[in-house]
Amino acid sequence: MIRWEHIYTNPHITPMLYLDLGLTDYQIAWELQKRIVQSKTRGLTQDFLILVEHPPTITLGLRAKRADVILPVSQITERGITVVEVDRGGGVTYHGPGQLVCYPLMDLRALQLSVRDYVRKLESVIEGSLVSLGVQPMKFHGKPGIWADSERKIASIGIRILSRITYHGFSINVDLKHIPEELIVPCGIPHTVMTDLRRLKGKHVDIDSMRSILLEHFGRVFGVHLEPITLEQFKDLAANHGQ
Repeated sequence: MIRWEHIYTNPHITPMLYLDLGLTDYQIAWELQKRIVQSKTRGLTQDFLILVEHPPTITLGLRAKRADVILPVSQITERGITVVEVDRGGGVTYHGPGQLVCYPLMDLRALQLSVRDYVRKLESVIEGSLVSLGVQPMKFHGKPGIWADSERKIASIGIRILSRITYHGFSINVDLKHIPEELIVPCGIPHTVMTDLRRLKGKHVDIDSMRSILLEHFGRVFGVHLEPITLEQFKDLAANHGQ
């Protein structure tokens, strides 16, 4: 049994736990998020942050159009890429190794944040992380996400909120092994090119360094103290809230 009073010693900093799942199937991470949301609706007050990389996966958000998936799904799956319809906002997005995905599970009521303020804070986390690595982030009206320029997209945001609890989140392309330009129209925006930090900087960018930088900026922007937790510890905690 985890006793949080033994972990946190500063009462003026809000505690938040993060799980680093490494390379994990998209469906598994999605199911875990739903379990956490369910636990929080049953009284669990603890907020969580999940960091993960996914095997090659194309996700279709609530605003996705079939026309934005260029090849038939059968041909995409033959290439070893999973296609999943999901309940987040946004359009079509690609996930794969070398992309750092961040899923915050937070109670907006407790944080006293509007949805708009929450999204702006997510953008600030991404922007601060990119600036730390020498990349100037850009935003454009009508084009969601964070961009390197008007055509090259470096980070995507797609969230869902249930009973004021957030899930899904954002992704930053660090060093993608493959960019599926021939498979999808990212976010349904024609002429969009997915890029990553390696291509922008012309050299390898270590994803572990990106992870540390992101955690630092997330803690600063949201005013939380992040502590690591294992999946086993989470299961122990969730067991006390109806799981």
